[in-house]
Amino acid sequence: DDARNRFKRAESFMVVADLVLGERVETPEQDDSINLSGVAAALAVLAGIAAADAASCHRLGIRSRGQDHAQAVDLVKQVVPHGDDLARDLDRLLDLKDNAHYGILGVSDDDARKAVEWARRAIDNARAVLRS
Repeated sequence: DDARNRFKRAESFMVVADLVLGERVETPEQDDSINLSGVAAALAVLAGIAAADAASCHRLGIRSRGQDHAQAVDLVKQVVPHGDDLARDLDRLLDLKDNAHYGILGVSDDDARKAVEWARRAIDNARAVLRS
């Protein structure tokens, strides 16, 4: 159940990330529009984490719950099949996490697109793990 729930969460984050990627919202109070690519990147990070959790839960019976991102990457590497691919994309997403979630500088459209691509690939790999 945990694996399925985490996988559904990953897909949910991805749906919304796809919807807002590259979108801009005009606001009456500001001269500039709000770029939602940073939101897409933040959701892609959450999608990748949830996908890795789903694969780990399914294959290993556990998921990473600590703040140490390296432990999460090491854990998902143990998943067979696709663990190395999941770990690579999770590591890339986690490198972007602080800036996507908390950063003052924001995330560029290009970086957001990459994050969405990495998360989509992580979801595809997690789906394959859940089917195996």
